[in-house]
Amino acid sequence: MDFNNFDILIELAASGGRAGIDPMIFAEVFRAWTERRTSQIHYHRAEDGAVMDLFAEPHILKMRDGVWYIKCRLVSRNTEPVIRTLALHRISEIYPTNRIFERDLKLDNADDPHDIQLFALPRHSEVKLHLKNTAVQYALEYLPPGEFEMNGIEMTLTLYDIEDYRIRNFVLLSGGNATVIYPAELRSEIISDAQACLDANSFKNVVKSRLKWIKNSFFGKLF
Repeated sequence: MDFNNFDILIELAASGGRAGIDPMIFAEVFRAWTERRTSQIHYHRAEDGAVMDLFAEPHILKMRDGVWYIKCRLVSRNTEPVIRTLALHRISEIYPTNRIFERDLKLDNADDPHDIQLFALPRHSEVKLHLKNTAVQYALEYLPPGEFEMNGIEMTLTLYDIEDYRIRNFVLLSGGNATVIYPAELRSEIISDAQACLDANSFKNVVKSRLKWIKNSFFGKLF
């Protein structure tokens, strides 16, 4: 099959994320975004898979954590426009229209793409971590750039304006190789999260959960 350079680029972008996307869908989303065309979108909700028929202005196209998203202004004749972020792999059909929308500077800070936020998530203005062993390499590969200081094979890393969930997940998955130095409140909350995980996965709770499942699945069919 012959591809021109644009086709190859679209194919790579569509297949490069964690969630697979139909290259034709990605191409139409890309066209609607670059040409600023209001588009009719058939979107499958994450909660139940129900299909929503939307008319959207795709202001931002961006990958986050391996998933492609568009941040849109949803427009309707009967309601006020609302802002929503849609995952491209949940789009089954898209039809760009001839209606051209104006760039919204509040949504599309094209002068500095790093300032674009897809989701309104809790963030920390500054976080300082102490890292050792495998956490050092993982931090360099998977966390945003920050200020770091090496002490032998260990590292002190300071990150700015970072999402709360990203730090929590990283520390909890590090197996004790990442420690929060600052802020102290975040360190205390992560310790509580870890204790909750231990309690939920304790032998007593696992057995209790298993017995409950057996009761509901077996005895529920008898009575």
